[in-house]
Amino acid sequence: MLAGYKIYGHGDNEVRALDGITVGFEPGRFTAIMGPSGSGKSTLMQCAVGLDRLTAGQVVIGDVDITGLNEKRLTLLRREQIGFVFQQFNLLPTLTAAENITFPWTWQGESPTRSG
Repeated sequence: MLAGYKIYGHGDNEVRALDGITVGFEPGRFTAIMGPSGSGKSTLMQCAVGLDRLTAGQVVIGDVDITGLNEKRLTLLRREQIGFVFQQFNLLPTLTAAENITFPWTWQGESPTRSG
């Protein structure tokens, strides 16, 4: 769950990328964020997973409020509980598409499982 707002800049240069948004994502579900360029999609996703911070508000993943977590804790949480594909993706060219998708598990010495 994400609730709050994100502002870039100050005064005449202020941009409200997210303005009083409240959104929740169901565990185990795929979600697509779509909209026109400049509508705040990337900012929403970056704030939702702790890659960027809200100006004010709260982000909760599962039962963890990530709002005050340090970078190390955020990295561990993302590694273990979150999957997403960036708009500007970076694939490892020596891996197949399937290997790129399962790379986080392989890197940790684990095996990905399918849930249905």
